[in-house]
Amino acid sequence: MSGHAYLSLTTFSLFALSSSLSAFGQDASQPPAPVPAVISKLAFQVPRDAASGIGIEKILPLGEVYVLDSYNSKPRHLVLGEFPAISPDGARIAYCERAGDGRGYGQMYVINADGSGRKQITNVKHAGECFPQWSPDGLRIVFVEFGDHTSTIRVMDSDGQNPKSITSGSHPKWSPDGKGILFTRSDGGTNVSIWVVNADGTEVHKITEVNYPPVNPSWFPDGQAIAFEQKLNDRTAIYEVNVDGTNLHLLQSNDQVALYAQILSPNGKFLVAEAQATRSLPMVVLIEVSTHRAWPLARGTNANLLWNK
Repeated sequence: MSGHAYLSLTTFSLFALSSSLSAFGQDASQPPAPVPAVISKLAFQVPRDAASGIGIEKILPLGEVYVLDSYNSKPRHLVLGEFPAISPDGARIAYCERAGDGRGYGQMYVINADGSGRKQITNVKHAGECFPQWSPDGLRIVFVEFGDHTSTIRVMDSDGQNPKSITSGSHPKWSPDGKGILFTRSDGGTNVSIWVVNADGTEVHKITEVNYPPVNPSWFPDGQAIAFEQKLNDRTAIYEVNVDGTNLHLLQSNDQVALYAQILSPNGKFLVAEAQATRSLPMVVLIEVSTHRAWPLARGTNANLLWNK
């Protein structure tokens, strides 16, 4: 990472630390509590040019992948790319690159966590492939193939071999036992539905509908419930619902920042989410579910992580 890039990240983090503590009801005049040692590795995406704009819309065109090698380490630049996903053993990171001018979705790559061994694993013409997620055993990757006004969820071996189409949809997430895949479907407007399908493409069923895209659903550790984002008082908040569609309720919200793209810890006590205040860049934060206490981790979006066991 260049000195300039690190300075901009550090400066933003110091500013965001104060504002985020205040937004989460914590006294910013007091020294922040130590970050709980619950994260072993974090990958995230930042704008290629931090001065290019504000908000998620400005981050999507081109990004840089950064890594935190522990919860208290400094961000380390890894590669030009988007939507990083860390393998279960922490050794590799899958991500996607856009070709040429950065428009549209490109192809997927895997790179070692130390920055070596970059390898392209998809090469589909007239389509883009992105949103990779590793299976719990690290042997397969689920991803999305984008065509003309279509998106298809596919599964392949982690080396790119044996790709197979599963169903139409986007934002796939493996179930904790590796047997199911959570995903979304959109009507092209504001209506989004959340679904689950067996990893072999059988037994597709709808969980719930949400009147606010993109939703970004994720699993609870026991595989019996999911979390997703939904509009609440002009901001996004995090909700919980059982896989059978019952017991919908608010899980986490904040009056000053929008919360989205949540990832729950194995014990359910913590979650990592992206928080965004009005006219500010997103911040990856760690939240203690029961107390709502928050710790800013990095400036960026599209976070993926490994929890300490």
